[in-house]
Amino acid sequence: MSSIVKKVKMYNLRSRVIIGLVIIALSFLILFALLPKTTSYLTASKNVFAQPYTTLKNEKFYRGKTKCIIDWYADNDKGRFYLAPMEDANGSSGFLSVYVPKKYYEEVENIADQTWDYMETGDTSKLVKEFTCRGYITDLSGTARSYLEQYLRQADTTGNSLDRVSDKIFVVVPFTDILSGDSVVYILLMILFTGVGIYMIFSGLTGLGIKKFKQKLSSKGITADQLDADMVNSSKVGTLYIGDNYLVECSLNPTFHVLSDIVWYYPEKTNAGSNQTKYYATAYTRNHEKLLFPAKTESDSLLLCQKIRDKQPRALYGYVIENSTLYYSHFDELLKIVYDPNYGADSEAPAAETQPSQPDVAEQQPAALQNDSSWMNDPEYTLNADAVPMENVFKPMNDPNGSERSDDL
Repeated sequence: MSSIVKKVKMYNLRSRVIIGLVIIALSFLILFALLPKTTSYLTASKNVFAQPYTTLKNEKFYRGKTKCIIDWYADNDKGRFYLAPMEDANGSSGFLSVYVPKKYYEEVENIADQTWDYMETGDTSKLVKEFTCRGYITDLSGTARSYLEQYLRQADTTGNSLDRVSDKIFVVVPFTDILSGDSVVYILLMILFTGVGIYMIFSGLTGLGIKKFKQKLSSKGITADQLDADMVNSSKVGTLYIGDNYLVECSLNPTFHVLSDIVWYYPEKTNAGSNQTKYYATAYTRNHEKLLFPAKTESDSLLLCQKIRDKQPRALYGYVIENSTLYYSHFDELLKIVYDPNYGADSEAPAAETQPSQPDVAEQQPAALQNDSSWMNDPEYTLNADAVPMENVFKPMNDPNGSERSDDL
């Protein structure tokens, strides 16, 4: 048999990685299912300034990334309407309106300044700063369009340039605006779940998941080699390994128990739901620990109890009132029963297992009637010479004279 410690570690690693991945997947499922707008915002990958201006879709979120913004042509109490160049991978260019909230004014104005420097000099080294954002596409409103057309006329924009101005507008949305009260809660849950999932995987890979298992071995003065030697001929029931002296539990939080510590055990089943039954082997130790070993089937729980009985035959078995009373009310006596093979050997056994004994008939009879013939030679007793012969006391059923025997003697 391979090392039991390695088995524990591999089982723990596999369990923690699987659970960690499930938790992470669940966290993203919460985000995708409950927050579609937030999800679209966070997962937007296409740069709106690198798309053909004729292919932009309304209400779709895009990522914005540009080093060129020409100027603003209108504003309101919340932001400004800017005009920015766009160019796709094939070199097709156009112009797109960009609505920028007030919080980005300074940053965008710096981009506009370097854009004018570039247009005046043609020196691309002027394009140093970059404006990055996220937002969505919508139709340019009539009022905004009129201001745009007025701006273009003032800039003497004509011909082909006018034809390449998109009738859409890219609305920059700060991340804080995408968050509502509910979405904050969901995102925090997602972050929490993701963190838990990452920790589960990390603890499995680094061995943190079996740290307490190793510490318990050390506290008991047991080495890994000693535990392996004990498990050479071990029996396996579910995720439990039962050796000669120890029981090892492979689980998310693995542990082991000393079989000789068990003083009472029994199979158990519970109804967790209307059609779901769970099976266990329950054990109590002399250290007042309650151990609950899950089993897949009732047969497994019974088999596990049998394995415990094989290793600890004097421990109490079964959930009955007598065992419960001993454990909870007469614990010292229970320990004597389990660990002292001479306990009760010299004491009188209970009469027929709590059944009352029958009284001794001989003890209730006078001495003259007991099974002793010496009284017949006692000088106080004399023979009655006038006693009627026994044959005269009861006559035969038909006397010699032929008359029938009366029933009235």
